[in-house]
Amino acid sequence: KEALEDLLKQCYRFVGGIDYGWNDPFCAVAGGLLSNPFIHNGEPLLLIFFERYKSLTTLDEHATHIPKEIYGKPILWYSEHNPEAIHKLKKGGHIVKKAPKLARGNASSAIMNGILAVNRRIYNNTMLVVSNRCPAVVAESETYIYPEKDEEVIGDKPVDKDNHAMDAMRYMISGLDIKKAV
Repeated sequence: KEALEDLLKQCYRFVGGIDYGWNDPFCAVAGGLLSNPFIHNGEPLLLIFFERYKSLTTLDEHATHIPKEIYGKPILWYSEHNPEAIHKLKKGGHIVKKAPKLARGNASSAIMNGILAVNRRIYNNTMLVVSNRCPAVVAESETYIYPEKDEEVIGDKPVDKDNHAMDAMRYMISGLDIKKAV
């Protein structure tokens, strides 16, 4: 715990992503950017250290558990389809921005480009998840699947099931890396 606290003190920027759900889980993830000596391939390391993953809970309740201040105020990237939720989070003291779409056109292209942005960080070793603090991120990353060839598919999009932590990660990294992503 002390080692994580020491790393968080070295972060120069904090970011997060939120995927709203009621029956399906709500998920918020947050991370911090570490610079020297944590730069790899010319990019700072994104240390993902926070997760809130819960169903059947009001947004007001979630807002009280999402960090407003760590060693800096995190910018939370959120999907655009729930402006009321964005308003509630802002009213609760959070800095919230609409997650950028990384492509013009259909939603499938935007989703795939967001996944590519996450994959870029994975393959460049510029993202680290604190697994004991983010169990849903770890669990969902292990079960994120694409449809079988015989299933009807529009685009090359993953199965839309058990992906709330992955969506929150995608919003966060898309917001953070928009200029580099595509």
